[in-house]
Amino acid sequence: MAKDFSKMASEIMKYIGGPDNVIDVAHCATRLRFRLKNTDMVDSVQLERTEGVIKTLESGGQFQIVIGNKVSLVYEEILKSHKNLATGQENTGSEEHKNIFDAFIATVAAIFTPVLMVMCGSGVLKGILAIAVSVGMSTDSGTYLVLYAAADAFFVFMPFLLAFSSAKRFGANQFLAVTLAGSLVYPNLITAIGSGAELTFLGIPLVLLNYHGTVLPVIISVFILSKVEKLLKRIIPEAVYSFMMPCVALVIMTPLSLLVIGPVLTIAANGLAAAYEMIADVPVVAGIIVGAFWEVLVIFGVHWTFVPIMLNNVSLYGADSLSSLVAPAIFSQAGAALGVFLKTRKQEVKSVAGPAALSGIFGITEPAIYGVTLKYKKPFYMAMFSGAVGAVIAAFSGAAGIGAPIPGLLTLPCWVGKGFVMFLVACLVAFVGAAILTWTIGYKDEDPVEEASTGQTVGEKDVYSPLKGKMILLGEVEDEVFSSGALGQGVAVIPEAPEVYAPVDGEVVMVADTKHAVAFTSDDGVEVMIHMGLDTVKLEGEHFDIKVKPGDKVKRGDLIAVVDFEKIKEAGYPVVTPVLILNSDSFAEVKAELPKLVTEKDRLLVCRS
Repeated sequence: MAKDFSKMASEIMKYIGGPDNVIDVAHCATRLRFRLKNTDMVDSVQLERTEGVIKTLESGGQFQIVIGNKVSLVYEEILKSHKNLATGQENTGSEEHKNIFDAFIATVAAIFTPVLMVMCGSGVLKGILAIAVSVGMSTDSGTYLVLYAAADAFFVFMPFLLAFSSAKRFGANQFLAVTLAGSLVYPNLITAIGSGAELTFLGIPLVLLNYHGTVLPVIISVFILSKVEKLLKRIIPEAVYSFMMPCVALVIMTPLSLLVIGPVLTIAANGLAAAYEMIADVPVVAGIIVGAFWEVLVIFGVHWTFVPIMLNNVSLYGADSLSSLVAPAIFSQAGAALGVFLKTRKQEVKSVAGPAALSGIFGITEPAIYGVTLKYKKPFYMAMFSGAVGAVIAAFSGAAGIGAPIPGLLTLPCWVGKGFVMFLVACLVAFVGAAILTWTIGYKDEDPVEEASTGQTVGEKDVYSPLKGKMILLGEVEDEVFSSGALGQGVAVIPEAPEVYAPVDGEVVMVADTKHAVAFTSDDGVEVMIHMGLDTVKLEGEHFDIKVKPGDKVKRGDLIAVVDFEKIKEAGYPVVTPVLILNSDSFAEVKAELPKLVTEKDRLLVCRS
């Protein structure tokens, strides 16, 4: 049945905290990437229960929702109702990156995501033309020249495209940014470079370089332009600002880019390329590192840090060999998912593994990772091993991709040229090897499902009462959010004492700012939340004395809070305390004991896989 992308978009916006919680949203090949004002407003549990959502995670200063290859359709539905949330449309200044590295990843993703698919398409067209020439097409024919212009335009004029997306990210005037990029590749300057002319600007020697196809100079220039714009806004009178700001900004930024930014970053880019070449000169090491661990980087969303390196290689050498090592890692994940599909007798596993394998063949690995290989662990290890073997072969092949394409079946023409056949062998070895290893030793239907993010495990898990009092069934709680089971199955306790105890052995993962709720992940994978009273968030922490903080390890029965339930009742709030299993979907059954008087020594719930 076809997915209702409008409904999916509506639910995502609801559970993300509403449009007012969103700074902006973008998407890559498989993920929605939100910048949020307050991540505490996100209902991750409900998001992951939304049909079509594979996974949620926080990485690179973004809240990411893994959708798969239909992500663009969901993104379009979001923008139909919330056009102002497109990346860069709102610059509230409230973005809260946790650290510089997170900020860097988020910036790289925002700049390169809009141009990535065009780059892939251009690379594929170049590869097809290379095949056509090898079977007889003349490079002097009009057909070839027209199609090659279409294929090569992206790489020649990449500064314009990166200037546009960089301006959106940094809050600069996009048309001014593109004009600045144009000044770096202006024909007269290119002609002067070709003639070997020696030029100066106000007596300062110009270092003339060709910035066609470069990456770093234009991005940094646009970043500084955004700061110059803000400065000029304070200085230039409003009556003439609209035309004087661009004039003054270009007078400042064009010489600065040509005299300082461009030459310095060109040296830096050459150094970066040289460092990469040193690693690439040891094919075994490069292959093992990239082939085995690329998909680990994808899980954490930090693979974006390598996109500038790939494009820098393209600008200097015309092609990039790093993407050649990435390809086997991607095909290995598809192969591992295929191995699970062939081995399992469970129809529900086949229904996930089959489409995940197909998606992986075309370069989209998140369904394979989150739905199959990481879920069962061993297939992921088989994929890491096979990906490393394939990447070593690819490293020895010397193959290089045109652009920085997403490796997959349809983009293979990007690698046509030196070492292409050996490169295909490398991808085949990774794919078939992962499938065989997974089928033979990497998967059994009776294998336990252990997933750190969901706590899904096999067996029987006990959750004990956090309070002394009377236990009631969750359906009796006079709050539809809890009684409906929307947040998970569980029970509730009407407290008769102020002490609150840890219901499991595990770790405290959340303490609400208003102190009314505490959540745990048990050592055996059960996610438990204690919600002390109803609507008690309005008390803003009054009457709650919390004894733990996130990250603390606890044993069942440890005192975690002292709550003045009598004062809460006097304030007019119900003190009934729901005890919820947030990852109820990870278990075949969450069974409650019969209602009775309980203490912290009594079992409330049994979770069975």
